[in-house]
Amino acid sequence: MKLTLEHIYFKDVFKDLTFAFETGKMTLLIGDTGAGKSTLFRILTNFNGLDFSGEVKLGDTLLSHLPIHERVTYLSMMFQNPSRQFTMPTLYEELIFTLENLQIPADQIDGKIQHAIALSKVGHLLHRDFLTLSGGEKQQVSLAVLLAMDSQIILLDEPFASVDQEARKRLIHLLADLTKMGKTVILCDHDRSLYADCVDHLVELKKGELFERDVALLKKELPSYQLTRENTKRNPLLQLRHVSCQFDSKILFTIEDFTFQQGVTTLIGSNGAGKSTLFRAILQLQKYKGNMSYQGRKIKKSKQLYCHITAVVQDAEKQFIRTTPAEELNLPSLSNENQAKVQEALDLFGLADKMDSSLFHLSGGQKKIIQLLAILTLETPVILMDEPFTGLDKKACDFFANWIREKAAEQSFIIISHRLEPLDGISDYLVELTSHGLIERRAL
Repeated sequence: MKLTLEHIYFKDVFKDLTFAFETGKMTLLIGDTGAGKSTLFRILTNFNGLDFSGEVKLGDTLLSHLPIHERVTYLSMMFQNPSRQFTMPTLYEELIFTLENLQIPADQIDGKIQHAIALSKVGHLLHRDFLTLSGGEKQQVSLAVLLAMDSQIILLDEPFASVDQEARKRLIHLLADLTKMGKTVILCDHDRSLYADCVDHLVELKKGELFERDVALLKKELPSYQLTRENTKRNPLLQLRHVSCQFDSKILFTIEDFTFQQGVTTLIGSNGAGKSTLFRAILQLQKYKGNMSYQGRKIKKSKQLYCHITAVVQDAEKQFIRTTPAEELNLPSLSNENQAKVQEALDLFGLADKMDSSLFHLSGGQKKIIQLLAILTLETPVILMDEPFTGLDKKACDFFANWIREKAAEQSFIIISHRLEPLDGISDYLVELTSHGLIERRAL
């Protein structure tokens, strides 16, 4: 059943947009940060009633004429922020709740759950509270819910932004396999690697129009990245001794003796390894055993600590303390140099005219830009950054990566990122977190 847009108008985003997505194919939707990709998905689903004009059709049927309980049998969507789509506390309860609402017979529910879990390989997360899952784990369980729904058309908005590379490759191929069974898959992703052998169509959203692009532009494999620098002068920054964190009765990791050095460190590890937990422990927001010291002094929870160490959290909305970009950035309080840098970014990314808009009406990528601008204008000696490139296009990634490199002369950064391209040539050290501790790598 073909999904078609006809003469779509919406504010200043879309003007007379007409396009048809191929049935049984996998389409990768690309476009700059703030181009309107998430808005397009909201129009395609029409779940939360955007005030647009024009028609969205499934075959010859207007989507708006279908009641929601029938609509979701044809079309389902994974949000950019999966936490927004969970209703129940665990994946198991979420799956039961979803399937019951789809009026699936009770004797078929368990079979559908087991099938979805087997496909997505998240059985170990079935009974975990969503609040305890990492960002990448939340994205994987969100996909499991979509698989259980078994809709004909699946929309995914940045579904792998926090997923480790091994799982990402597996899930991309899983989506490609679904198209072989007649499903239609439409997804947007700023990271174009690993799609070349799976995607049927590459479509770019630019200035409110959709354009077919050559699939040959996609990369077949992950390129190699330079994430370490030779002959870097080593100056101890953070020392961890006999540090361990646990979840329930399970120890996530044990770090016997490791020292982070001044400069830019890329921190990698599989989903659920405990990278974000380690950051919370350093910030004294997570219980742990062992000793941590900053430049030779034991780290203790105090106001003074946050004058030395601050963080960028995964979800930008959780970091905002004001309601508009103008209030959040507070330009008059910044140095002339930082004011100029922020203004450069606002002009570059088309945000200068949105300074008095609600932060919560911005796209995911635009929120991330404001979050990064607010944190990078701080002079805090150490900044912990948890997935800072989520939702950002290449232009934005390059801008912030280069700014980090400039600031590294005076400040240090430890950056969790599954997206490594922005850190190519920027990072001084590459460190992996495993259950056995932190290991410094020379290369991937």
